[in-house]
Amino acid sequence: MNKYKNLQEVADYLGNGGPFNPNEHYRNVGEMIDAMVFLGNTEQVYVHHDDHVVLKDGLSQNLIDSPIDDIDEEKYANEIEEILWQANKIIALSERELTEDDEEEIKEDKLTRGEYDE
Repeated sequence: MNKYKNLQEVADYLGNGGPFNPNEHYRNVGEMIDAMVFLGNTEQVYVHHDDHVVLKDGLSQNLIDSPIDDIDEEKYANEIEEILWQANKIIALSERELTEDDEEEIKEDKLTRGEYDE
């Protein structure tokens, strides 16, 4: 079940006590997506999910430039659905407590990308 049902809820989470500075205000959908991608690029999310990296590529520029509280939800329904799917996945993974298996997967992932330092 998806916890976040609209873009405003996602923006509120990311900007108000979420993983970033409290009271972050996103001028448009694009800024909110940038924050989602930043969160998605953290180790504990990226090791399990990396589809978010190209999220903006599949979205219309008009939606990206739109203020979050002024979106034609019917016109952009499919794109909004994709953003919400990604947000729910990223946020859920970021809130999970890391297990030893997760830490091992992160180490292995970093090794395959040549990024691991002992």
